[in-house]
Amino acid sequence: MGGAPASPARDPSQGVLSVPSNPEGKLGLACRAEREMRPKAMPPFLLKSPSLEVPCSRALPKGLWPGQVIVLRGLVLPEPKDFTLSLRDQAARVPVMLRASFADRTLAWISPWGCKKLISAPFLFYPRRFFEVLLLCQEGGLKLALNGQGLGATSVHQRVLEQLRELRVSGSVQLYCVHH
Repeated sequence: MGGAPASPARDPSQGVLSVPSNPEGKLGLACRAEREMRPKAMPPFLLKSPSLEVPCSRALPKGLWPGQVIVLRGLVLPEPKDFTLSLRDQAARVPVMLRASFADRTLAWISPWGCKKLISAPFLFYPRRFFEVLLLCQEGGLKLALNGQGLGATSVHQRVLEQLRELRVSGSVQLYCVHH
């Protein structure tokens, strides 16, 4: 009856850890606590939603303010060329643009006058792989994270951030989530 608790085993067909139950059929306390912390109902995962077709635009009616986070999740297409996330103001100018180039494997901020500021970090976009882009608005700029890895920031005046009215995504990606 006592015996050692069952250890987690890797299920090679699923690539995840499975935790066998103990002889009494109950999960260990750590697993039960983890299970209780999960949301009760997850929203459905919509594939190829018409509202997420690329190019994709989202209104930013009140601009951006410190503490606001933009989240993009998607899949890089099999033969990608580029990926662009741009933030536009009321006059359709683009004061903030993030561009990933698959040809030269670079990620860069592009200024309104066309100057490219390379982001010195590993290129984390791969064909047929999922990605997550997070942009955190803070006083005086935006912080960027890709796939959970912080990649730095760009300076943008607060007044410019407040005047942004549109988020636009284009390029060789399929989007699954755009949230702001």
